[in-house]
Amino acid sequence: MDKKVKGSLILVLTASMYGFFALFTRIIAFHIPLFYQSFLRNLLVAVILLAAVFFFKQWKKVRSADIPWILGRTLFGLVAFYSIYIALVYIPVGMTYFLYYSAALITGYILGKFLFGEKITPIKIVSFVLAFIGLVFIYSLSLSNSISLYAFLALLSGACGSVWNIFAKKLGNYYSATQLNLLDVAITVVSSFALSLIWHEQWVPITFSQEWIAIFILAFYFLAAGQFIVWGFKYVEAQLGTLILQLDIIFAVLLGYFIFHEVLNASTIIGGILICIAIFLPYLKLKRRVSR
Repeated sequence: MDKKVKGSLILVLTASMYGFFALFTRIIAFHIPLFYQSFLRNLLVAVILLAAVFFFKQWKKVRSADIPWILGRTLFGLVAFYSIYIALVYIPVGMTYFLYYSAALITGYILGKFLFGEKITPIKIVSFVLAFIGLVFIYSLSLSNSISLYAFLALLSGACGSVWNIFAKKLGNYYSATQLNLLDVAITVVSSFALSLIWHEQWVPITFSQEWIAIFILAFYFLAAGQFIVWGFKYVEAQLGTLILQLDIIFAVLLGYFIFHEVLNASTIIGGILICIAIFLPYLKLKRRVSR
């Protein structure tokens, strides 16, 4: 299988997983303190990744030149996670996703250009415009909402989330996905523990409740998604990978339809079609070049 096709399929799978994030966020909300739950979830993931790194002998000495990139990736990832988590709790899911992916699209194109020298070709510009129009069609009602702190957090999360995704491409050619994600979650464990203490969060015991079940499901969810992001962006251009992740919106809409019985109107369907076209335009151009 062609590496770019493989990477694209991995990112499609990742996007389908991301579509469930809003569901888990609404279940947990703030019934369990935010930094405390992040500390426990990432601690579990870190233990699993640590065992995998040493069992499969995937550890490489961390190069000093990579330390700023590793720390920066984790910092942006933390800001992205906490920002979108808070936004999803306080403002409509549709508005959150619209703002998130608007910022992610723009950031992804900029980073692809300046970090990897990716060309912004006419076909990519068309794809970008189509994807943005698709977002507007799906979440057109959201545009009438007033901008608030939570809307700003959604925008911030989109920009930082795109950085977290694309920095994986910067590091993934040297480190294994397992080691890279182990470093990421290890720093997150320390950071979230410190933030929980600074915030004076009240730690609560683990119980057999839907909130705690959702947290542990999220742990394995992030474990898998973290691996897939590194693998996917290793083989796919940063700009194309950012476009592919827009499929998350379509999966989220379908989840809302089948689980929450939300109505799919004509604008939502048109928006989804436009996003799909936007994603596959660069891919079709690539396939045509390969065939030549």
